[in-house]
Amino acid sequence: MNWFVLSLFRTADRWIPSFVQSPVHRFVTIEPTYSHDRSRPRATLADWRDYFFHVLRAWPRIVSSRQPSGIITVFPQLALVAGLLKRLTFSKRPLVAWMFNIGNLREGMQLRVARFGYAAVDRFVVHSTHEIEVYSRWLNLPMERFVFVPLSVAEKPITEVEDVESPFLLSMGTPNRDYALLLKVLTDLPYRTLIVAAPHALQGLPIPPNVQVRAGLSEDACRELCQRARVSIVPLQDLQTAAGQVTVVEAMMSGRPVISTRSVGTVDYVEPDVDGVLVTAEDVDAMRCQIDRLWNDAPKREALAVAARRSALDKYTFRAVSRRLETILNGLAANR
Repeated sequence: MNWFVLSLFRTADRWIPSFVQSPVHRFVTIEPTYSHDRSRPRATLADWRDYFFHVLRAWPRIVSSRQPSGIITVFPQLALVAGLLKRLTFSKRPLVAWMFNIGNLREGMQLRVARFGYAAVDRFVVHSTHEIEVYSRWLNLPMERFVFVPLSVAEKPITEVEDVESPFLLSMGTPNRDYALLLKVLTDLPYRTLIVAAPHALQGLPIPPNVQVRAGLSEDACRELCQRARVSIVPLQDLQTAAGQVTVVEAMMSGRPVISTRSVGTVDYVEPDVDGVLVTAEDVDAMRCQIDRLWNDAPKREALAVAARRSALDKYTFRAVSRRLETILNGLAANR
């Protein structure tokens, strides 16, 4: 089968399909002609226009394929557009919604549109086990359509070492972050800290003098900071849907110890006190205690860092999850 891959981000740099070994599946990437700003709190009308034209631009190639064809979308926005078009054209081509993560579960008209469009999706790939039931109930679809596959990142070498002369804590990311809790903790701790996030994530929050806030850094700059940090911290709000996995997995890939909120998005990735530390949501004292402990315990940091890197390489790379993608596609091809 020909599988047409549509993503909000460019995926040509050896993404998951590049590691699928089966000759049964051929992948054709339809790259976006726009830039997706992940720091925005929600998609704008201009964003949705880009998503619609992305799918419409790919559709003639999909329907004219001489071989049986299917669609793989990356992120829910493109899955919704492809699902709507699939239903409106009465298409039977299989549709896989990879990296399906809805930040906030909408109601009213938005829910009705979502249920109509997503009903055409044959497999939803979610990155937390908890979301299977949540999305099944929200969309009124059978749980069998939802599959958990760990979130994955590119395998990257470690090129930096911990900054021991000017050590710092690092907290990165914007969606569903509990920076109010973290800043409250850092008011009581003297440790130098960098927070890399969109401005709206910290709007109205008092910034202690030991905290520096930065935004708009390149991926390479973020990766360098992650590898140089003493500890990576991912404070999260306790929600029904997942958040924070990318930051957690990237920290693990960088071989750094990570402290994160125990939440829907982290319990499937961190083995507590083995390859990371999980803290109960909204527990200021627990977060303060764990940060203080790791800052002052070099052997424990090293043990967590080594285990985190091993877990990332074994379970959370594109190569590691490619077998799961192949299994999903084999099942859909057999059904067809």
